Amino acid sequence: MTTLSAQGKRACLATTRASGLPRQGNSRQCFRELRMALLRNFRIGRRLALAFATVLALLCFSAWFGTLQMARINENVRDLNGNWLPSVTRLGAMHDAANLARRQSLRAALVTDETARAASGRERESALRAFDEAAKAYETSITGETERALYQDIRAAWTAYLAADAELLRAAAAGEAEHANARQLATGRTTTLFVAVSAAIAKGIDFNRAGGDQAARAAAESYDHGRLITLLVVAAALAVGIALAWQVTRSITSPIAEAVKATEDVAAGDLTVDIHAEGRDEPADLLRAMARMVGQLGTLVGQVRDSSESIATGSREIAQGNADLSTRTESQASSLQQTAASMEQLTSSVSQSAASAGEASRMAADASGAASEGGQAVGELVRTMQGISDASRRIEDIIGVID
Repeated sequence: MTTLSAQGKRACLATTRASGLPRQGNSRQCFRELRMALLRNFRIGRRLALAFATVLALLCFSAWFGTLQMARINENVRDLNGNWLPSVTRLGAMHDAANLARRQSLRAALVTDETARAASGRERESALRAFDEAAKAYETSITGETERALYQDIRAAWTAYLAADAELLRAAAAGEAEHANARQLATGRTTTLFVAVSAAIAKGIDFNRAGGDQAARAAAESYDHGRLITLLVVAAALAVGIALAWQVTRSITSPIAEAVKATEDVAAGDLTVDIHAEGRDEPADLLRAMARMVGQLGTLVGQVRDSSESIATGSREIAQGNADLSTRTESQASSLQQTAASMEQLTSSVSQSAASAGEASRMAADASGAASEGGQAVGELVRTMQGISDASRRIEDIIGVID
């Protein structure tokens, strides 16, 4: 089983460099083989689980980071909508109320009709109440000492203006005696103080607009940064997913292809195929099982070959025995033929003996009547008996042959 130790890496690199291929290609090939060996040390189920877990972890990280960036964007937008823009709106309302109060004060100072002056006074009081309401609303959205100091400048300028404006209204209400003083206050000190109020409010508006612009830029930057990181994470997830899919697929298909090739070689009759099994996964178990199968099949084929040779030797011995039996059968047939011939000779001899016996009987019958021929007849009888004796010996020989 292949391990991924530092020594193993160095040995792999040294081996690939010695092959004569480019060094970079050797290094890549070496580390590909090392990664493949590492993967094949895991079962397929664990391998797939690790691959899916890695991809899911990257997707979860992408979702978490995207949510974090959206939270930052939301914070900036809420800060923009809940702080800076309302502050600008409320400061604008304070400025509008101050302008309305200023116009009504000037109208009250310039008109001589008491009804018109009273109406302008009422409008001025309504504008002052609107200014105070907008100021109270703005106080709740003040953040930081800088903005608070700006608000204090507004309040101080407004207080100074209101004091001068009240003096203006008193002079206007005094009639012709204070008319010149009222005009001087309207065009002089109150104008200067109102310009200071407007400038203080404008500084507050500019400060909040700058804060709003900064919040908008921060939101845009958060969006751009989040989009970039999200795209990078998604691209990394795709790259890692594709790489893992390729590595896991190759770690499964390569040993299976080796098993298929070994099976085809065995099917073609090659029992000398060398099957290498590395790792501890299911394809490695399959290759080891096939290696054992091929070894046992080779042993079985050897045993069958030995048995076939034994059967062939026995068949040759049986054929030799059949040949010997055929020879002996032919010999027995020849002996039987000889016996048949001997029987024919015996039959012929018996027939001759019978003929001779009949002849002897006739001669014995004629012996008494042919005494004169007795000597000749006796001699003939002796020869006949000698023939019988010879025939009897031949019969005994034939019987001996038959036995």
